Amino acid sequence: MTALKPFMKYVTDEEETEIISQAMTALDQGDEDEYDRFCKMLPISPAIANDLKKSIGIEALIESGINLFQAVEEYGEGWLRN
Repeated sequence: MTALKPFMKYVTDEEETEIISQAMTALDQGDEDEYDRFCKMLPISPAIANDLKKSIGIEALIESGINLFQAVEEYGEGWLRN
């Protein structure tokens, strides 16, 4: 069984604006799955990522597909392990 790799991607201000625009379009069209997909592309804050890690565990957090770029930048690669 292959371990899942965390989704980590740096997002520029321009990319963030475009992702938010696409997410809002999806929401306006009632496509919640597409809205969720776009929202997961945006890096979440390190504090929120750490709270999620504590509440659901690192495996579930990685499986969620949430962008963990900022958390790993803040806490280091070791943060991705238990």
